[in-house]
Amino acid sequence: MFSESTLNEIRSRFDIVDLIGRYVTLKKSGQGYQGLCPFHKEKTPSFHVHPAKQVYRCFGSCGKGGNIFTFLMEYEGISFPDAVRRLAKDVGVRIEEDKAFSRPQQKPVAPQQERALKALEFAGKYFHFCSPRSSVSICLEVLRKPRAFKKIDR
Repeated sequence: MFSESTLNEIRSRFDIVDLIGRYVTLKKSGQGYQGLCPFHKEKTPSFHVHPAKQVYRCFGSCGKGGNIFTFLMEYEGISFPDAVRRLAKDVGVRIEEDKAFSRPQQKPVAPQQERALKALEFAGKYFHFCSPRSSVSICLEVLRKPRAFKKIDR
């Protein structure tokens, strides 16, 4: 999707302490920085940022860690491509997308395939409707009803 040189350029221009410092209050601690983890509630700082390695890590209950891309993805709830684009825009890096990962043009779909795709889409919506998380769960009601099994004599 993105060339490795583009990702390396963004990493080299961004200081992880500056990025995470936008969201978390960090205090200098030895060679790194620490603060309260933004991914779970805590009273004592267990979230550490290492500027030399350009990584972060929570030593608390969530154990999350990573680099500038993963932090933005986790904190903002965005995808990797969106995180790359946002960080590239912040530091003024022109994005070069790797041609090896570009999607080929879609071929026209045959009528049979189109009907099959629609059937699969309908089935997916039906099972989503019947999932235990949905407000109306007919499937669970049917499964919970007592069944009458007849004994067959041979």
